[in-house]
Amino acid sequence: MRDTGVGISNEDINKIFKPFALSHQDLHGQMGGSGVGLTIARAIVEKHQGTISVSRIEPHGTCFSIDLPWSYDKRYEVATQIALDEGEDMVNISSFKVTSISEIILLVDDNIEILTYLQKELSKEFKIVTAQNGCEALEVLARENVSLVVSDVMMPEMDGMELCTHIKENPSLCHLPVILLTAKSMTIYVEEGFQAGADDYLVKPFKVLTLIVRINNILSNRKKTERNIREATLFKKCRH
Repeated sequence: MRDTGVGISNEDINKIFKPFALSHQDLHGQMGGSGVGLTIARAIVEKHQGTISVSRIEPHGTCFSIDLPWSYDKRYEVATQIALDEGEDMVNISSFKVTSISEIILLVDDNIEILTYLQKELSKEFKIVTAQNGCEALEVLARENVSLVVSDVMMPEMDGMELCTHIKENPSLCHLPVILLTAKSMTIYVEEGFQAGADDYLVKPFKVLTLIVRINNILSNRKKTERNIREATLFKKCRH
């Protein structure tokens, strides 16, 4: 960052980042200041493992430079879409568990990092199969006895909306619950998703525990409904 002001003397540059240090201009009332602004700025930069420095620009002006380390980890990309709260996700989720590891959950997402992460976390509770778009998902459904589908909305070839419609319009698949995942900016499609037959919606970022609880609730309610139907059918047969 540069300016074209009166500049800073060599004497002031040597003390400019010290607490309550004022320049000659400040001391003589030509400029206002408390002498803590740059001290705070340096503390913030150093907190992020960076450095801040100042130099004179001849014949006048000042240049402040800030250097911050930069690195990229794909896990950060995943974290922006799946919120991780150690305090909550470390809870013993067995207290929420109402299904069994025999339940097969189909995860559908074109982001391989998110897909891999969700597969790892949910495999502790369910048997997991995956697909990277709606077309692949339909192929998986044709060969696997899936209990529930969790699908991202935005995907190539066939998106989550189209996949949900195909499932709900297919007599052999229409019983499958579908949970759709969408980015916060795409919540305008929530109503469209429910119209397509989606059973539930989660907006990114979300906690993995929340997804597990939603899956368990849907499957538990589905089992209760099936049990009630069987009992009602049996009762009618006994009456006759």
